[in-house]
Amino acid sequence: MELVINIAGLITGLTFIFLNLKASKTLIGSFFKNYYRSMMTASILFSLGWVTEFLPELNLTSLEISEVLHHSFLLVAGILFVISSLYMPKEAAKLMKLEEKVQQ
Repeated sequence: MELVINIAGLITGLTFIFLNLKASKTLIGSFFKNYYRSMMTASILFSLGWVTEFLPELNLTSLEISEVLHHSFLLVAGILFVISSLYMPKEAAKLMKLEEKVQQ
């Protein structure tokens, strides 16, 4: 069961990476570059967090080290996701102010 959860977490992280990469190449992504960079970094850390769960099975680290790495990566990714979510509205408001100045 734990293996299934780890694989699901890894697939979710890779899906985040793919969707953020795809969205960052759109017109909206060109306006919110910092937001998508931050989201991409968080997605990569999220995926790395799940990859570290496979390290003991491959005899690369002990279970304790793997757990510490896993939770550390997920914690940092979660913080980056929250910061990114707070940053995007500020970036959008800044763009709207620039547009208002151009229209006047």
